[in-house]
Amino acid sequence: SSLSQGVKQIPSLHVVVPCGHMFSRFTALFLRLAHFFLPSAADTLAIINHSEKPVIVVSPSAVINPGSSWHGNTVDELVFHEPEVRLAIPQGAYAVAVVKAGVEVAVYDANDLQVELSRASLECNEDAHFYGCLARTVFSGGLETKFMSRAFNKLWQSRAFWGLCNLVEPVKAVRSETVAGEAVEIIRESPLVAAVRGFASAESCVSLMDVAGLKSLSRAHVGQDGFTQTSDSRETLTRNIFVDWNVENAVTLTAVRMFDLSSELLGQKLSYEGQEPINFLHYLKGFEYRPHTDGGYYSRGKRVATTLLYCETAVEGGGTAFPSHPSFRFQPQMGDLLFFEYEPSPGAAEHAACPVIQGNKSTFTQWHRRDVSYDAHWDKFENWGEFFNPHGASRWAGARHAKVTRADL
Repeated sequence: SSLSQGVKQIPSLHVVVPCGHMFSRFTALFLRLAHFFLPSAADTLAIINHSEKPVIVVSPSAVINPGSSWHGNTVDELVFHEPEVRLAIPQGAYAVAVVKAGVEVAVYDANDLQVELSRASLECNEDAHFYGCLARTVFSGGLETKFMSRAFNKLWQSRAFWGLCNLVEPVKAVRSETVAGEAVEIIRESPLVAAVRGFASAESCVSLMDVAGLKSLSRAHVGQDGFTQTSDSRETLTRNIFVDWNVENAVTLTAVRMFDLSSELLGQKLSYEGQEPINFLHYLKGFEYRPHTDGGYYSRGKRVATTLLYCETAVEGGGTAFPSHPSFRFQPQMGDLLFFEYEPSPGAAEHAACPVIQGNKSTFTQWHRRDVSYDAHWDKFENWGEFFNPHGASRWAGARHAKVTRADL
């Protein structure tokens, strides 16, 4: 993908720890071990004191009076003298530690902060002093207005994008038609965006999820300019599914329908063979994919369209937003499929996966390419490097692309 914006890291710890003189050696040992296995800490740490006594912090050095807060560059470990506790700091753009009245400390990662910001924004959206209202509301108040402004615009990019994900009503179809035997809702005419409600049955989704699996998923990667790296715009867990065209199963049947539908919508036959694997993405609370494009203007062997199949949808959040004017948000249900092409204006195909506020979300993405084949598979048209797998850990349903199977259908 061609990606445009940075984003926080995957969260590493969310823990509530009793403190005081009864803080046990076992708990201290557990936290030290947890810290040993955790990645580097957040970029910015905020501490809020909701207790009735001053809080003395050894690392970083600070004394925080009741009802006050501190924020600054973080260290790997948060050490309190009063109350007596030490905690590992979650990885990411931000971490927030809240000292509560019951002599306990709760540590929240950047995902928790983003979700809290979203919920507080619903209350503060009409307030003339938006960021001041957030400062009084987020985690029961106490953070500075300047901190709220920086955090909101780092984690949500803008109030417009937050509103697109949370306030704007989901888009409705402008018309409907039958394409390749599917009841297709046309959402936008150009570049074309279309949806098929209930494309996959619950049974098919269960089968696909079984193939994808949820264990040992890796961070999503992006390939560009001859190398691959962990995506700064995508915060999801990912796995790829290579299609074995010699086996009739949920993966093959779903892929065939995706390609047949896309061929009809694009007005040209796409090859089953030589295409990229189906990309499985799993989103936890706060996980997102910042605004990005999947492809550009057409050139031989490159992507021309995307299909997204939603097999698990969030209880709250998790819609697919198109920020370009006129902006809109598609809010899927389980089994829905979304199709969009890039021509004639790839910038208008910019899209984003809105953060999951509650629940989980799982999608299967198929990027469609023209001019690929059994003998000219997709990676011959990319310069993503050979050592780094641009898709992270993969689960293969059948042979890899280098030994791609014939689609004798």
